[in-house]
Amino acid sequence: MRRKKELEEQVVQKFPYRCPYCDQPITYDQFNLKVGENEIKCPFCKKKYIKVVSDESPPPQSSPVPAII
Repeated sequence: MRRKKELEEQVVQKFPYRCPYCDQPITYDQFNLKVGENEIKCPFCKKKYIKVVSDESPPPQSSPVPAII
């Protein structure tokens, strides 16, 4: 019998969060994010948008892109 190979997830590259309007990289370290909706003002284009934080997730750093091996 052949056994199925177990899949292992590895982070290959991390992408920074970006402003949905001007596409500039944003770090959320400068904001005091709370669980729920947070109004964010982009430091580059000065437009406001909403960042939602769930109660189970840690504060966002950057977006990992997983690779399945």
